Amino acid sequence: GTQTMDIPLPGGGGEVSEDYSPAATVVPFDPPLPLLRAPVPSSSSADPPVLAFRDAASWRAAWEAAEASL
Repeated sequence: GTQTMDIPLPGGGGEVSEDYSPAATVVPFDPPLPLLRAPVPSSSSADPPVLAFRDAASWRAAWEAAEASL
């Protein structure tokens, strides 16, 4: 059998009022995690700067982005 959709399609369903208010149409998203912050100078002037992450979630987001690009 066919399944019916509960979502009204544009231009159809005369009995369903079309609600285009922000409350009905805006989908909230979590803000993106910053991947990196500025390079942190190393303790020795001979060593290059290292990349630092704000927290474990930022490191994980950077790692997953790097893996996805391979």
